[in-house]
Amino acid sequence: MEKKSDGMSLERIINQLGSLKDNSEDFARNEKDEPDSIWREDIATLEEAISILSDLQDYGCSTADEFRDWFHDVKLMQKEYQSMHRRFRVEERPYHRDGVWHCPACDHRVMPKHSFCHWCGKKLGGW
Repeated sequence: MEKKSDGMSLERIINQLGSLKDNSEDFARNEKDEPDSIWREDIATLEEAISILSDLQDYGCSTADEFRDWFHDVKLMQKEYQSMHRRFRVEERPYHRDGVWHCPACDHRVMPKHSFCHWCGKKLGGW
């Protein structure tokens, strides 16, 4: 079963990660020998996570749920952009059938040497 988020704020998460980083630094300082590399890696990882979450806050996300929603929207927009790019920016050669030129995307008739299909907007080329 999927766990429901409690809507924890990014500020609260950042503060908790900062506390974990401070504790890790204390553990690393208190080691009698040279600090174990795992503490250095933990500290570096926590610093990076704090930096990422701070950047998300700067972009207007205040909770983890808002970030998930934003990221979902970005992924949808990326798919839409790719689809639009293929249609309106990538040329395809019309094909000739029954004495007439046809759009490779929608199969409607197109006029020779047109740059775009007037029916669907597909970019035409390779005449």
